[in-house]
Amino acid sequence: SALRVSDGTVLWRASGRMRGESSVSTPGLHDGLLHATVGFGVRYALNADTGKLVWSAKRSRNPYDYSYSSPLFYNDNMYYTKSRSIVEADPATGKALREVKTGYHFVSASAPVEKDGVLYVGTGDKGVVAYDITSLQQKWVYQTHPSLFYTAPYLQNQTAGVASTPTIVGDKIFFGANDGKLYCLGTEEGEYLWSRNLGSPVLGDVLIERDDMYVSDYAGNLYRFDISSVLKIQHSPQGVNVSRNRFED
Repeated sequence: SALRVSDGTVLWRASGRMRGESSVSTPGLHDGLLHATVGFGVRYALNADTGKLVWSAKRSRNPYDYSYSSPLFYNDNMYYTKSRSIVEADPATGKALREVKTGYHFVSASAPVEKDGVLYVGTGDKGVVAYDITSLQQKWVYQTHPSLFYTAPYLQNQTAGVASTPTIVGDKIFFGANDGKLYCLGTEEGEYLWSRNLGSPVLGDVLIERDDMYVSDYAGNLYRFDISSVLKIQHSPQGVNVSRNRFED
């Protein structure tokens, strides 16, 4: 549905129902089209002014070919995660232009974000991963601790899930994880800078306003952190071991 912000009046309700399982993704707006998805990989686009269906992708024959990802728009193309792949598509038609298989399960509400030509996204099983958005080749991965509980379906125990969408400020990336921690990494090599253990999964996104960071956890707590000192950290990726499964204190 579309509502008028000033008074909540319903402007339209989508007439073409996309049947399928529920999805945790947030719709994305691009060039007059509202892009969304239902569970198990059925993506579609509506006319943002009328709610009329413009295109929809076909349901995959593979029952585990899912896509929960909100879309990222970059240089007139659309990027999203799907099962174990990163997909580049034409937002006007939904046609896939490239699909790169990865070693990660993207059963996560984490949406891809871009900064300086690099795509960052959380996974359902191995923390956060970064890709060169031009080549879609992996730059680094940072694996968080095992999840306190599991939000990613169909995966075995000991997954390290990140449902939070990364927030990037300068050369630093902030996110919450299912292991109950807040993290701050360097964007260049994914080097560890700072973390705070809250003791409960952080599934929502981190909000940063100037020197303050706001975050909520699954236990129902709302936090405000002063991160002015973290933002001033001068760091160098030289000598960082990027092929790691690190569990810093």
